[in-house]
Amino acid sequence: MTATAKTPVPKTILSPWIIVAAGCFIAMLTWGPRSVAGAMQLPVLNTYGWSTEAYSFAFAVQALLWGLFQPLAGRLADTYGSQKVMIGAGLLYALGVLLMTVSPTPLTFTLTAGVITGIGLSGCSVAFIIGGVGKMVPPAMRPLAFGLVGASGSFGQFVFSPLAG
Repeated sequence: MTATAKTPVPKTILSPWIIVAAGCFIAMLTWGPRSVAGAMQLPVLNTYGWSTEAYSFAFAVQALLWGLFQPLAGRLADTYGSQKVMIGAGLLYALGVLLMTVSPTPLTFTLTAGVITGIGLSGCSVAFIIGGVGKMVPPAMRPLAFGLVGASGSFGQFVFSPLAG
């Protein structure tokens, strides 16, 4: 016996194209700044006199927490909706990025660039956005939407990397 599961698309006043455009914009803003960490390493190390290990440790913590908190972000999205989780996570991510620019010690840099930003990324990174967009656009539009969101994350790298240089 085979059954085809039809995923219902929630009723929304927004056009699917607006949802895709918003997802693309968020993907660009979350993936782009992450691509400049390498370009910022030497200026930060020279300014504060930190070791390479201190800088790298913060981004290792970020990657670890990003992955560890994704199941929780997914659970919250299933309970409260992807949009609410993305807004909260995006604000947390922005706060982490902002605070990392004024972090005077390796510990505060790890807390901002690592902990706050990593947890924020768990609910607004490209994989999470693709899931949220997939729930809100018609099934026939999903392959195109997924491709556009993924490409937008890469485009964010293209935009932010030269700006960092």
